[in-house]
Amino acid sequence: MILNLTPYLIGVQCPLCKWRHLGGAPAATAVRFSSRPPIAIAIGILLALVFIWFGLAIAFFSPHPVSIFITTLAFATYLVVRLGEALRPRLRPAASA
Repeated sequence: MILNLTPYLIGVQCPLCKWRHLGGAPAATAVRFSSRPPIAIAIGILLALVFIWFGLAIAFFSPHPVSIFITTLAFATYLVVRLGEALRPRLRPAASA
């Protein structure tokens, strides 16, 4: 329970920390890339940082809140990865026996 509240507590203490809007999308996406926990954690952290920086860059030129862009980037990436997994068996040629 304490670990689940940590990002929100840190985000409340530091209003400039926009990563509290990410939810679990970077971690859910990272698990799709690697089944090894240390690798998945590293990928999740990297994805979270990428989403934050791209979201901040996009929001700099927009009047909309930063959280919209960060969340949209994270969710869109998760959808692309999931759709890629679903379509992968269909796109592979059948193995000849």
